[in-house]
Amino acid sequence: MYDGAEQGKALTEILRLQTRPLAIKLLRAEEELPKRVRRPTRLLKHRVTICQGITMARRYGWKVGLFKEDVCCVAALIAYGWVESEPTVDEVADLMLAAEYAENSEAARRQIEAIPRLDKGQCTGLILSPLELTTWEPDLLMVYANAGQMMRLVQAATYHEGDPITSSFGGRAASCAEGIIRTFQSRQCQLVLPGGGDRIFAMTADDELAFTAPVHLVDQLIEGVRTSGRQVGMAYPIPVYQGFEPSFPPAYNKLFERIS
Repeated sequence: MYDGAEQGKALTEILRLQTRPLAIKLLRAEEELPKRVRRPTRLLKHRVTICQGITMARRYGWKVGLFKEDVCCVAALIAYGWVESEPTVDEVADLMLAAEYAENSEAARRQIEAIPRLDKGQCTGLILSPLELTTWEPDLLMVYANAGQMMRLVQAATYHEGDPITSSFGGRAASCAEGIIRTFQSRQCQLVLPGGGDRIFAMTADDELAFTAPVHLVDQLIEGVRTSGRQVGMAYPIPVYQGFEPSFPPAYNKLFERIS
């Protein structure tokens, strides 16, 4: 049986995370939710966005289960293949143009094509769970943190193999598609720039970024965070250099010379 307790505790303590690292599982056909996983439509009596589910898991400590019936975000429903009637590219492009996310139809189409998508039926639901409380095998790790903490995660991710992280940002469908789907498909770590939905509906803070990784890399990440740069004092909080004598304005120096 999977047990994320030690991994979740280690990441939280080493990186001084303000919210819980998450384990994410993409459900396949006929897979059911484990016990004590909350569905928003049953618990809250209304639908939510996937990014709201992420916030509930990382801030409340809930184990959140999402199926298409629980989700009200058009972009997420399309990206996860959870639509009864597939919209045309022109219909989605018209939506992008109406929101003024694109200057023209060609720009809208290119933005749409860049959003990662799953095939219909490939994923029937999601489980978003605090890593520390996860006792089933997840697919991904997701961490929200500030830029300094992200630097340490990137250093950890490159510690063993050396290859830099390659990510792309559109500022839309970010945590749900660029984070979860792209990492699931690529099996590589991703740095994620939370988008408008993340910040408006899920209340992601201005200083927060997201980081996703395949779950089989979690132990390597923890080792990398502990070890990378250790001999030069690299850690989080970031150590600041204090091996210098400050300079002061002439008036301060004059008084210093008189009293010293």
